[in-house]
Parts: sequence; structure tokens; C-alpha cells
Amino acid sequence: MLMLNHRFIKSLLFIVILALGTSSTSLAQNLDIFKIEAPDAELFERTRRTLIPAKAELAELLGQELTDTIRVYIAPTRHDFDTATYGGIPDWGVGVAIPSKNFISVLSPVKEQFDLPFEEVLRHELAHIALSKRVNGFRIPRFMDEGFAMMFAHQWGFGDDIIIAKAQLTGSLLTLAEIDWVNMLNSDEARIAYAQSYQGVKLIFDQFGAETFRDLLDGFAEGKPRDLVFREVLGANFDDFDKIFAKYVSENYHWLMIFTDPIFLWIGAALIIIIGYLLIRRRKKDYYKKWEEEEKLESTDFDYEESSPWD
Repeated sequence: MLMLNHRFIKSLLFIVILALGTSSTSLAQNLDIFKIEAPDAELFERTRRTLIPAKAELAELLGQELTDTIRVYIAPTRHDFDTATYGGIPDWGVGVAIPSKNFISVLSPVKEQFDLPFEEVLRHELAHIALSKRVNGFRIPRFMDEGFAMMFAHQWGFGDDIIIAKAQLTGSLLTLAEIDWVNMLNSDEARIAYAQSYQGVKLIFDQFGAETFRDLLDGFAEGKPRDLVFREVLGANFDDFDKIFAKYVSENYHWLMIFTDPIFLWIGAALIIIIGYLLIRRRKKDYYKKWEEEEKLESTDFDYEESSPWD
């Protein structure tokens, strides 16, 4: 009974805090394995609603449950975010996971600080923590880390198809090994890297299955080198898989896709409107000219000069 009362009081206090929370109030609360700190009640609740079910999904997907306490800090400003991450995140970054410290920080989406869905960023960062725990802290290829996080966060959109197609047309595609240095890339290069990472992981899931992806993780969890893991699980070393992936990209993302870019569609629509306007204007001009000619032929109101045509 004492325990029941304690839980009841704790829950009641939590509800009161949420109800009274304002944008200037920082909230901190332990929920499940998460210690969440957010600048206001709304972001606190959105964080809670996202992370708890995401934790269960990751356990089912990876075959291992997260058990360590994870601190989640929603930074009110870019300065707070940079301070929490020791300034080690590129200026295009809005979320970070530090598995060794069981720490996640996401920049608050208020004041239009970034345009990504807040919940997707939370899921993305939690996936990084779960992957690191799954492989016992050993390093895995960055494309696997980022690609899985993107897939889990549902962060693939139509624009990503265009990004890969443009990169292929301009020769800007990265090798899977180069994606390891994504934090050193500028924002445009990073978009390409993330898009390729997603497709690389998707290729593994689609052609080999989720179990194969877990087999790869098992190999890394044992501390095996990258080439050995890929050779044992996929029958091809890392570079050979990169060639398979490059062929997959070239066959599925061609230059014609660029013309489905919304920018091109808007330009095309504008050209159609302009051409249509010019054609209608010309047609009206021709119609009026024809009308004038017909009036001249049908008119009986002759305007002769001094002499009569009958003279």
C-alpha cells in the first residue's frame, strides 16, 4: 500500500508539472530508462511519447533490449546544444548520440532552429545508442550506423531520390568508406552521405533480410575486422559490397529522375502557363484580324472620294 501511494503521488506530481509547465520552465524527470530534461512541458511530453515506444521497437528489431539509463537533453538554443556536445557537431547537425556516455541531445525545434520533424530526430539518435550497445561498443561502418538510424526514424523522402540522382549525374557520389568521415563534410555532401547510407542498409534488408543485418552486427560485436565480417556474412568483402551497391544505385537512380524534382516541376508549370498565355494571345490577335477582314468584305458602307464608281 505504501508503494502504491508513493507511485500515485509521483504520478500526480508529474501530471501537475506538465500542466503548469511553460516555455521558460525546464523539466527533468526519470521515465523508464530515460532521464529527460526539456525546456518546457510540451517538448518533455513529445520526447516521452517518442522514446518509450521506440525503445520497444528497437528491442524487437535488434534482438536486444536497452537497459542502461540514458540521459536525454533537449537543448533550448544552438549555444546550449553546442555546449552540451563540446562543440564537436557540424553546424548542420541538430541531434547527437554519445553511446559511451549514454547521452542524447537534440536541439529544440522552436524558433525555427531546424526543419526536421523533432520525433524523427529523437528516434534517429536512440537508434545510434541501441546499435552501439548491440555491437558491444565496437565500431561499425558509418553507413550502417546512419542508414539504420534513418530507416528506423522513417527519414526517407522523395527529395532523397533526387539527391542521389543528382549526385550520380555530377559524379558526387561517395564510396561507402568515405561516409565514415561524414562529420567532416559540408551540408550538401552530408545529405548525399545520409541518402546513400539509407539505401545501403535498405539494400541489405531487401536483398538479404533483417536477419542478415543482425548477423553483421553479431560479427562486429565479436570484434572482428570489417572485411572479415562482410565476407563471412555476405560472401563479399567490404569493397566488393561497395561495388555491388554502386551498381544498384546506377541502375535505380538515373538522370531522368531529376526532372521529377519539384523545382523542375514548378519551372515546367510556369513555362506551360507562359506558353499557353502567348498562344492564346496570338490566337486572339489572329481572330480579331480575321474578323476585321470579314467586316470589310461584308460592309455596304463605302467611303468613296469625289468621283463616283459609275462615272
